[in-house]
Amino acid sequence: MMPLRVGLITTWNAVCGVAEYSRALAAALRARGHTVVVLANYHVNPVPGAADGGGVYRFFYTGWHRERGADADLAGWAVTAHALDVIHLQYQNFIYPPDVLPVIRRLADHAPLVATFHDAGVPGEFPRDRVARAIVHSPVTARMLAWQGAAVIPIGILDLPAPPVAEARRKLGIASRHVLCSLGLGRTDYHLVLQVVRDLVPRYPDLLWIVLGPEGYVEAVRQAARETGVEEHVRLEGGFLPLARLFEWMHAADVTVFYFPEAGVEGVSSSSCRLGIAGRRPVILTDVGWTRDLPDELKVPHGPPDALRERVVRLFEDAAFREALLARQERLIREDGWARTAERHEAVYRSVRREA
Repeated sequence: MMPLRVGLITTWNAVCGVAEYSRALAAALRARGHTVVVLANYHVNPVPGAADGGGVYRFFYTGWHRERGADADLAGWAVTAHALDVIHLQYQNFIYPPDVLPVIRRLADHAPLVATFHDAGVPGEFPRDRVARAIVHSPVTARMLAWQGAAVIPIGILDLPAPPVAEARRKLGIASRHVLCSLGLGRTDYHLVLQVVRDLVPRYPDLLWIVLGPEGYVEAVRQAARETGVEEHVRLEGGFLPLARLFEWMHAADVTVFYFPEAGVEGVSSSSCRLGIAGRRPVILTDVGWTRDLPDELKVPHGPPDALRERVVRLFEDAAFREALLARQERLIREDGWARTAERHEAVYRSVRREA
């Protein structure tokens, strides 16, 4: 079949989960031979070291900033100049201020509009009538949106090789033999994890918990670790870390912990948990809204730390259990890797593409 020309409306080279998702999707589509043109937000706080490259047209300000506006002429020119077969909007409500929506409506005159909804927060003024096909990450979101014919495509998982733990630890200067790691946007309930670390230090005197997150979050963890008496068992790295650096830390760990509390949020899927799965180390998740679409075998309940403590001990000491969880995660990588995810997107694009 002929390659497609896809226009991706999204945040780009931004500190933003949608931007990271879009970068992975664009790379996977290009690997299948398709052309991807990026219709992006204006730079406000560029990610250090991240260059746009070719085929990026910045035409709107995000809803995070005081600046407002959308250059409809530039966006329309890019769509027609590249003769796009389909326009794919990556939608999360707070990203797009109201004055972007009329531009999206106009762009749908030029090519079929596909929209991925990363949550169920769709305002009444959203141009639902112009969307040829909707994509969601879980059936929960599909039910909440009540969008007929929505395609359920889970968030893709990177398929990357992982070095042996010992090699990764040598690279980072880690001498501990019992290592946990946590990452994400500061959602991990660090107070409860620190209780577990304190409880387990007598059993594993070299226990180390690596914490990766925003600067303010890691400083709060540092203070809590000091108060809990386990500061020497915590290693912190703050800031927005590039993926390569995140994987270096995860590869040095025995277990990656995503101990999220319930936030009362449904219809949202966790990309950070999938990043942990891609690290090819066993993950511990909590059974909350963020992880509703991931396998129950990987989860413990959030609350009193007994369940978390028991799961950590079992992963440290029960090799068969550890291998069973890793096998389940490998199945997820095979089923929901970005190559398969791009293939599923291609099927949606072709289902709405207008024949010349």
